[in-house]
Amino acid sequence: MIPDLADPRLRRAVLAVGGVAALLAVLAWRLDTARFFQSWLLAWLFVLGIALGALVNVMIHELTGGAWGFAVRRPLEAAIGTLPVVAALGLPLALGLAELFPWARPGATEAVVTAKLWYLNPTAFELRALAYFALWIALGVALRRFWRRGETNAAAAPHPALRALAIVGLLVYALTMTLAAVDWIMSLSAEWYSTTFGLLIMVGQALSAFAFAVACSVLGGSLRGSTADGARTAQDLGNILLTFVMLWAYLAFTQFLIIWAADLPVEIGWYAARSQPAWRWLAVAVLGFQFALPVLAMLFRSFKRDPRRLAWLCAVVLIAHCAELLWLVEPPFRSDQVPVHWMDAVALLAVGGVWLARFLFLHAEPPAVPAPAAPRLADHG
Repeated sequence: MIPDLADPRLRRAVLAVGGVAALLAVLAWRLDTARFFQSWLLAWLFVLGIALGALVNVMIHELTGGAWGFAVRRPLEAAIGTLPVVAALGLPLALGLAELFPWARPGATEAVVTAKLWYLNPTAFELRALAYFALWIALGVALRRFWRRGETNAAAAPHPALRALAIVGLLVYALTMTLAAVDWIMSLSAEWYSTTFGLLIMVGQALSAFAFAVACSVLGGSLRGSTADGARTAQDLGNILLTFVMLWAYLAFTQFLIIWAADLPVEIGWYAARSQPAWRWLAVAVLGFQFALPVLAMLFRSFKRDPRRLAWLCAVVLIAHCAELLWLVEPPFRSDQVPVHWMDAVALLAVGGVWLARFLFLHAEPPAVPAPAAPRLADHG
């Protein structure tokens, strides 16, 4: 039986799981501090990606229109509203910078690391993180105010300032997330760099948020395939999912091809650490479930028009994206070990449980933009 997303008992159960996992995480921190921070970073990046990816999807919809956006708008709105919680969940990482980043350790002497210390130092790192979240949260609040204003006048035409805000917001997101990807992921291997990496992370966030929103829309009952309109909307969502998947695969391959062609030791070493047997098989699994399976499934029109099948596929893609983050984040710490550690599961349950409880609370609230019954909404279709 599929639970009702609006059921308060579900929220309480999720929060209870998150609370118990958080207590276990404290124990994990006492047992192995370094391993705890590594797992916490992984879990935090996963929920951060969904929240920011939701922001991206909503801004794209404000510019492009279409019925697809209203089918998934409610979970996207709720995910955007969780950004303050995501910021709070990231605070423990400030205590473990030296456990995570080579440039934050006292006496960092490698020449390439020393040359970057003007940018990669704890004070600048924390100030940038504060600036990122201030901009992201402010952007989400501004968008929500516009939506609420439109709700009071259903016949109102789209506000020109809303489109302008979406354009500026996408530019701000692109700049800040490029820097954040360098800070929070790329600098785990401080000597490595890639000009494609930030864009790859951004597309992964948009993909994970979209997959999450589609799955929630089906579970919440707002997306049904029993009508012609519902099947057509599901097909549109399937096509958009395929677009994100193809773009992600293109960027991942482009990055690999450029680094392979350049054949520079400082760049090749990043892939070498991820070419150990266990990590190699994890990469194959990510390619299979985040690329090959969605592409194959989207070849069948009947699959795309069935919301429940699409929701299951989105769940698989979401899990594969978490595995991709594991592949990106963990090898600098243990490239010769088994990829998955029990602390990864504990951290994911703790961070994910608290985040999901807040998401479900916001999802149960009336949407800022209701179903497309107003002329303004119909104009987008």
